[in-house]
Amino acid sequence: MRYIYQNVVQDGRGNFVASATVTVTLAGGSTKASIYSALTGGTVDADGIITTGTDGTFAFFVDEDDYSHSQQFRIVWSKSGFTSETWDYIQIFPDGDRTILTSSTVDQGDAGITGTIAWHIVDIDGGSDVIRMLPGSYLQETAISIPVGISLIGSGINNTIINSAVSADIAIELEDASPSIYKTELKDFWLLGDAAADAASTGTCGIKVTSTDYTKIYRVRSEGFASGGWGTAGTAGTDEAAGFWVSGAVGVTIENCYATKNDVGFRVDKGGASVNTTTTFKDCLAYINRTHGVLWEDTMTTVWEGGVIESNNGLISFEINCTGAAANNAIKDAHFESNQRISGAAAVGSRDINVTSLATINGLMLENIQFGSGATYPETIVELADTLLSTMRNCFFSLGAGGTNTLELNTDAVSTILEGNYFSTYPTDNGVGTVFVDRRIGVNDSADLASDTPSVSGVIYAKGYAGTMTSLANGSNGQIVIIEGQAGTTLDSSDNFLLKNGGSYMVLADGSIVTLRKDKTSGKWVLIGHEPSVAAQSLTNTATPSIDDRKIVYVPDAAVTAITSINGGYEGQDVFFVSEHTGANTTTFTDGGNLTIAGDFAMGLGDVLHLVYRKSTNKWHEVSRSAN
Repeated sequence: MRYIYQNVVQDGRGNFVASATVTVTLAGGSTKASIYSALTGGTVDADGIITTGTDGTFAFFVDEDDYSHSQQFRIVWSKSGFTSETWDYIQIFPDGDRTILTSSTVDQGDAGITGTIAWHIVDIDGGSDVIRMLPGSYLQETAISIPVGISLIGSGINNTIINSAVSADIAIELEDASPSIYKTELKDFWLLGDAAADAASTGTCGIKVTSTDYTKIYRVRSEGFASGGWGTAGTAGTDEAAGFWVSGAVGVTIENCYATKNDVGFRVDKGGASVNTTTTFKDCLAYINRTHGVLWEDTMTTVWEGGVIESNNGLISFEINCTGAAANNAIKDAHFESNQRISGAAAVGSRDINVTSLATINGLMLENIQFGSGATYPETIVELADTLLSTMRNCFFSLGAGGTNTLELNTDAVSTILEGNYFSTYPTDNGVGTVFVDRRIGVNDSADLASDTPSVSGVIYAKGYAGTMTSLANGSNGQIVIIEGQAGTTLDSSDNFLLKNGGSYMVLADGSIVTLRKDKTSGKWVLIGHEPSVAAQSLTNTATPSIDDRKIVYVPDAAVTAITSINGGYEGQDVFFVSEHTGANTTTFTDGGNLTIAGDFAMGLGDVLHLVYRKSTNKWHEVSRSAN
């Protein structure tokens, strides 16, 4: 079939230029194009030269039997006395289909598609730009190898189904391509391997991209490439049987694709190159794959954006590792849910994201990721190791069902930045140079502490135990816990509390708040904040009353006439004793016992005595007094 091109030649003032010479070559060069003067018949003009009419117009035809639809052209017009003009990279052929397939097609001739049973593709030879498959179910008996410039497009992911019966081979492989934007495209079909029917897959891989430049795969489902079969009888798989496999390629985009019942859903590795670069996944689904939902090895600037990683069976649902260079990879706007389900049971030590390798991975970005609750399969952990300058920002960790759901930084995770994340269980920070920004802004668990050594795993806020606590158990390094005192709550530093100025214990009033952080080096809980209860305390009617951590203590009218010692107090505590006596009644604070004051002080109505406590001597020292 021939296609027309027509135009008009004008000078700089818009005047038509008659009898101008128009030369047609292939785009970007001087190779003369084969053109025709009529839609049908006639002979080819191999010189590619025509002349404009009296009105400046010209027209010619090109034939698709001479060129593929991707061929573009260059047009130059010239005439003595005029400045010549060049129009390059002109698209004359439509971006449409040249080959249409139906499920009953037997022979496709120049497309290189031959066979006797339904449909077979064997090394498409480049005779077509677009092969479009109409709705139907196709049988693939031999491997498909797609060279540069060929696109395979179905009629919808549920309308065009390729039943792959390829044995010991890759079902569809995209070959090396020369640099150009999306020279090869796969779109809108379902590739179905043997493992989808609970049998071991005879093919080794669904779709493999070894193209070196610019391939796009859009709305394709790859299912059933599991080396050990699927279902209850399936055996452990390998990383080779992948739904989608990008190997040593550059500039690959995989968008709105679905990988299920494979050994690996989506795999990227360096192949024969030093590293695989610039692969982008957008809004893809990795669902129920055996060893990994996603596996990246030796990748650079590889991005997973959007999409869901759910119910994958391996110990690691999304793994990033390298043996050489790997840098500037990112996972963002994704959702992880109910992964690590091995044989229907929870997997201890399993990971949603695991980054660990033989060489350092630089510049990993984890951003806006939702880690689901994992109601059936409880443990969900992100582990970073062998990383440098990684960032986790605005990620949300739901609480696992009875298990952990948190971040784990190993000792070789260096300079990790954590910003604005919501953790259900505090991170384990064994990394070097970790920076927290707006950290732990949503740790969601609270508890009433009910023993002298209560567990605070995942706890951000707790009501204190109404007794003496000697330690807190099961906290993570860097974890912060806020404890609200109730009557009788006491922190004893004999075990793993580090209190103010080295104090040995602290008695909390009902409503007082302390903030503790677990120190990475010593493992102790360090007091970093203290807010005494705003309610004042009233002394009991005894010569040696006890006080808690409050700053204001009332001396009631019913108090004894003399106080000789005060029990309680923490290092550096200062207290204002305010008399509430009426009439001529007084209570005298006596210089002696553990009171070191400037002489006895008989306090009447409105008098104030200000004392500060020194734990090492167990003495209360006078700061000031006011006889009002």
